[in-house]
Amino acid sequence: MIISPFSFTEIQQIRPFELKQPSHVVASDGCKLAYYSYIPKAPRAAMIFYHGAGLYGNSIHQWIAKELAEKHGVASYIVDIRGHGNSAGARGDAPTIEIVWDDVSSMVNCVRATHPKLPLYLAAHSSGAGLLLNYAAWPKHQKVDGVIVLAPYLGPMSGVLKEHKDPALSFVKKVRSWVYIVAGMSNGYFCAHTPAVYFNYPDEILKDNNILTYYTYTMSCATTPYETKKVFEAITLPTVLISASEDEQFDATAMVKLADSIPATTYHFAEIVNAKHLTILLQAPDLIAKSIDRLHTKSSHF
Repeated sequence: MIISPFSFTEIQQIRPFELKQPSHVVASDGCKLAYYSYIPKAPRAAMIFYHGAGLYGNSIHQWIAKELAEKHGVASYIVDIRGHGNSAGARGDAPTIEIVWDDVSSMVNCVRATHPKLPLYLAAHSSGAGLLLNYAAWPKHQKVDGVIVLAPYLGPMSGVLKEHKDPALSFVKKVRSWVYIVAGMSNGYFCAHTPAVYFNYPDEILKDNNILTYYTYTMSCATTPYETKKVFEAITLPTVLISASEDEQFDATAMVKLADSIPATTYHFAEIVNAKHLTILLQAPDLIAKSIDRLHTKSSHF
């Protein structure tokens, strides 16, 4: 029996389909960012989706976009974060923390230029959700019609991370604390581009050479809401948080308590029963479509 931090079996059962080749948008520093688009004939909304730690716009993410386009009329764009997948940039790294957030603005501008009259939403899973929460709290963010986060990574200080007695069950394989200390104390002058956190993906998954096994200090900071409450307090964009009740890495009960402390006027929360950290992606098309409807109508019903 293979011990793994996540259940991969369910998402590997998606029927094969022809994957899109990447298109590219040029970021503010000239870096080419890859994205994969699925556009219905008459879209009612547009969505930009960000993947979790070390991943990229592979089959499960493109399947989400395909389903949203075909069944829900949503123009969907899956993005490879810089340094991931088919995007350019040093693997698992970035020149600065803020450039990763600015890349989101570059993508927003790209999609807005294509669909100027459509409402536009940002969505993400896991640490991609952490990236979007940081972005939404960033004073320079672009205005969008809403942010939707699935099984979000809320940072090490959020109180929602599960502790595992067996290291094989933890997604974080190793943290080099000294990198965070040196980079933090030097304001990123030293060790900002040194690998700081390593991921515990099983060998079977790592047969895909595009999947990363570590983040540097800079990429880790860009995708981690370290002061979770302060991040939420800074967000003014309408936001939907969706947790997985059986998440292998995040404590759903603790996430409910955290959600209860968030102003209801800005945030909506839903817990998906019997969903795991990755299996929630199988429900992502319906969940995102429902969230778009909720944000558009300002309904309290999920």
